[in-house]
Amino acid sequence: MRKGGKTGGKQKGYKASHTLEAQTQRQYVIKRFEEAIEPITNKAIDQAKKGDRYARDWLSNRSWGLPHQTSDINVREIKPFDDVENHSLQEDKESQPED
Repeated sequence: MRKGGKTGGKQKGYKASHTLEAQTQRQYVIKRFEEAIEPITNKAIDQAKKGDRYARDWLSNRSWGLPHQTSDINVREIKPFDDVENHSLQEDKESQPED
């Protein structure tokens, strides 16, 4: 007798019919794309040579991937609440006109 685990269920490596169908369709599209990519790429290269910025971008993104985007995050020092309260009181005193 087996110890623990699930008895019955799907066999290892089993794939549903819709999964197999989707894989077949994906392979078909990949094959068609590989057949059609050469004239598309040649046209994009010609356009890029003539100065088309979009063709250049498309070619470079397809060849080397999209450029990495970075974000600059500046962090300010957080002061304790007491310091903020004292600071605001000092600002109030400074802003009031002297008699």
